[in-house]
Amino acid sequence: MAALPIDLEVAKQAGVSMTAPQQWARLLGQMDLGSVQMRGIRAGDLPKLERKTVGRGTRYHLLAILTKRNELVLPDRRFRAGDRHALQKYFEQLPAQADYNAAERGRFGLTEKQFRLVYAEFSQPIGFSTVAPRSSGSYSASEVVARIEESLTVAVVHVENLRLRNGKPLAVELQNLSTGTVLAYVLRREGLALYPEQLPNEPLRLSIERTDSKRESWPVGWKPAVSARQSAPQLYKLRNIEINGFSLAQALAALQPALKIPVLLDDWVLRQRKIDPSQIQVSLPKKRTFLKSAIGKLLSQARLAEELRVDEQGRPFLWVTRFGKDSPPATE
Repeated sequence: MAALPIDLEVAKQAGVSMTAPQQWARLLGQMDLGSVQMRGIRAGDLPKLERKTVGRGTRYHLLAILTKRNELVLPDRRFRAGDRHALQKYFEQLPAQADYNAAERGRFGLTEKQFRLVYAEFSQPIGFSTVAPRSSGSYSASEVVARIEESLTVAVVHVENLRLRNGKPLAVELQNLSTGTVLAYVLRREGLALYPEQLPNEPLRLSIERTDSKRESWPVGWKPAVSARQSAPQLYKLRNIEINGFSLAQALAALQPALKIPVLLDDWVLRQRKIDPSQIQVSLPKKRTFLKSAIGKLLSQARLAEELRVDEQGRPFLWVTRFGKDSPPATE
């Protein structure tokens, strides 16, 4: 077995027992390290890891402190002599962990290259109608996710073996939206979220987990790069609008042809707040007004608000929710 590319230097604190260095030297000699050196501690010595390029490879210089309590202190862990198996595993994983930590990472803990790869894959349209007549009716959430998973090259992992309930049909047309927005939207309806991640020494993956407001998940749409007026000019055209005797759901459906963009309801938040658009009556006196203003006034009657977002292709849609910690504004 080839030695690990790790050169370990152990600095002994004053007061270390006479037998401890020999005990640790024997133990560390069984760890397949490149080299092990014992010496006395110097002023300023602290546990530290350094990566060094040697030829075409990389070596790792690790400074550890042997304390008078007979503990080996490493940059992020400490071990006793009885922790042999845990220590061996630490050394085996150290090169991959060090390389992972050394890479410059941004959103979702991904490198720029990884983020671009995921974004490009998520920019593809889903390619099928979610409301097209079928013998079994419109697509369910689980069917949409399954079809999208088949089209992706990045592996999808259902953490805790989470699966979507078949549930009710989606009853909203998503065909013209991109894969990332649709996948995030459908998962959110079920209280789930999508977390792109690349763990040390593992391939890039898309992890489906329970929604956690403290973690950054792939968003249901993005903030437009241009103004809302430029993204969806039809929202800013003056129209004669009157709504009377309609539920909010019916009013939104009636205005859909003029909107010309999808309206996605944040069903997860609506369920948490017990808001049912089909049961809330809304009205709007006849008035010449902007379509955006009319939509906003109707939604306010259900204590909701709208936000113009775009998918990964830059295609606009309206996101309807009650904003707060459970439904933050669009991501830039």
